[in-house]
Amino acid sequence: MIKWFKAFVLGVIFWYLLTILLGFIIALLFKDLIFFKSNSNLMNFILFPVGVWLGFKITKTSFFGLQTNDTPISKLQNELLLNELKIVLKNANELNKKDRERVATNVWNQMTTYVSEIEGLPKPSKEVEKICKRQLREAAIKRQNAITELEYKNPDWIQASLVESFLFCNSGFLEKKTYKIMMELISDFIRKNEK
Repeated sequence: MIKWFKAFVLGVIFWYLLTILLGFIIALLFKDLIFFKSNSNLMNFILFPVGVWLGFKITKTSFFGLQTNDTPISKLQNELLLNELKIVLKNANELNKKDRERVATNVWNQMTTYVSEIEGLPKPSKEVEKICKRQLREAAIKRQNAITELEYKNPDWIQASLVESFLFCNSGFLEKKTYKIMMELISDFIRKNEK
């Protein structure tokens, strides 16, 4: 909300500067035209939206408060998700071979299922964003439901956590650098362990 107000204030400043600039140009070029002298409110009516638009455009803030998929997750959250994935993969690699194969196969199957839900839809779009958020909610619930006394060593929890990490990557909410690293880590685990 603070960013929105800053963008608006910047827009008002641009409006003020544009008004001064237009007044200066009119004074130099159109001294004798009465139209400009009697219609300053009309000029401000035109310049105000332009100034506000510039303020929001320069700060890359949405006027209506809609968040774009540019990276709605902060840099810190990106780092935390990546670190959590590394811990999960460390625990996954400590599982016995049979559990690693089962986890890798199930993660791959769930990944393809989730991708098929948004395949062919225009990206970015509200529809894709809505589907990705629903998928992330479902994955978070599955991960939370898989918590047992085994904690991080539980194959079902590891599987749910890997799927959730993939969905963060697939959603477009992560920075590109984090996305690439996480996808490489998940793909590498699947490649090495899938039956």
